[in-house]
Amino acid sequence: MEMAIDYLPIGSVVLLEGGTKKLMITGFCTVPEESPEEMYDYCGCVFPEGVLSSDETYVFDHNQIQDVLFIGYENDEQKSFKESLTDTIGNMYKDVMETVVKQENNEKDESVQPEKTIDFEEIERL
Repeated sequence: MEMAIDYLPIGSVVLLEGGTKKLMITGFCTVPEESPEEMYDYCGCVFPEGVLSSDETYVFDHNQIQDVLFIGYENDEQKSFKESLTDTIGNMYKDVMETVVKQENNEKDESVQPEKTIDFEEIERL
């Protein structure tokens, strides 16, 4: 099973593998409009320029980070949020994996449907 991500706080500055431009984390669990079936761990903007236009948000996953150059502000509120985010994502992943296993075990029975899909509204409520 996949290990939980230790999410970096908002404001953290990272360099992605193969990247030449730094990105500053501005959000979590981003679903791009053009690919609503995908979810990325982070969204960010170029650093130090920041958000230059609304169509220049970059999405990426934790495993794409090559270097963490700066860790953003952390306090009790941020730590509580990170714990809730990690728990929610972990539960969603567990539910999806259980569904996959059930489907594999019942692949001959086409009437078996996934019991739960990723609930993006749950993330928004965090």
